[in-house]
Amino acid sequence: MRSYKGKILLLMVVWVGFGGVCALAGGGSMTAKESRARALELVDKYAETQDKLRSSFISKSKTTNKFKGFIHERPALKKDKLYKTNLKLELRSDGNRHYGSHKTWGDRFGMHTTTEEHACHGYNLWDMNTLYDYNYHPDTPADWPDKNGSAYLTPKNKLGTSTSNSNIWTSVYGRPGRGFFYGGNVRIDSEMREAETISLQPEREEINGSECYVINAKAKGCRYKIWIDPKHNYHIAQAIVERDWWSFSRPEGYSKKPTPGKSRTVLKNVRFKKVGDVWLPAEFDYTLNKNTVRGDYFQSHCHHKITKFMINPDHDALRSFEPAFIKNGAMVRIKGLDGIVYTWQDGKLVDENGKKVDLDKLKVRKRK
Repeated sequence: MRSYKGKILLLMVVWVGFGGVCALAGGGSMTAKESRARALELVDKYAETQDKLRSSFISKSKTTNKFKGFIHERPALKKDKLYKTNLKLELRSDGNRHYGSHKTWGDRFGMHTTTEEHACHGYNLWDMNTLYDYNYHPDTPADWPDKNGSAYLTPKNKLGTSTSNSNIWTSVYGRPGRGFFYGGNVRIDSEMREAETISLQPEREEINGSECYVINAKAKGCRYKIWIDPKHNYHIAQAIVERDWWSFSRPEGYSKKPTPGKSRTVLKNVRFKKVGDVWLPAEFDYTLNKNTVRGDYFQSHCHHKITKFMINPDHDALRSFEPAFIKNGAMVRIKGLDGIVYTWQDGKLVDENGKKVDLDKLKVRKRK
């Protein structure tokens, strides 16, 4: 009898120990407080990987986008017609200075379809002194004043522009792979830390051969379901982000509160590639579906692939943060100097007489 009781006691000890291991691994039972703490710990691990990738790098990628929709303010968008666009993107950063360039071609609603040779070019640069925003289209008629493109310059010392220049990360295709989902102004780890509720699902789920942690979170007007992949540096292997428009915040790019509605972004089919000692979400699909109470809708499917990624490149040798992309003869406007147009010539700003203009000495209107 004593031997029998000893065996029972030993089995109980083993069972309790096994249960504790399961709880630490994301399985088994957890209190709400433990679940929240574990979920936030995984969010922090994801943020660490993203920060490491973004500290100093050069990234090149391409995206295809198929979409259709109906929007009252954009009557040129034909209802239920399927459009297809293509984009090539390059991003550079050293943690302080940021550069983004893209060229787009394909279907342009209300206009003719373009080829890559006739793509529209856009550039954005923050060099810690000036914010450059430049656009150029090769099909612009030769007799138009902006035939060489147009640039908008925002000097830091005059207007107090934010040095983060976050639109480089959020305003172009592929942003879910960088942690930015439609309707959010900050990376998703920052959003989830502010969530009203956040919890770790007791059981893991397999995504593309990896046993992933599943985090559910809810904020005002937002719902998140995120699959974290520990096998690939705790990157997001899959995600569903739903938002109720516009009950919680104003989406990026809007100056006024738009018509109420809903949006749903789904990130899936993530393929990882190792760069140095860090995994990179190198290829993935994501969809966006949104609609408003008045009947507007938009449906989009994107396939994004990173074609080149370098960590810690020699930015100075590569001249990564110089505005060499601005063409001679481009029209230049300075934010804060309404109605005045300058010209870009040989890497500098000149007035109508061809005289060099010192941007730092211009008296511009202060931002209120």
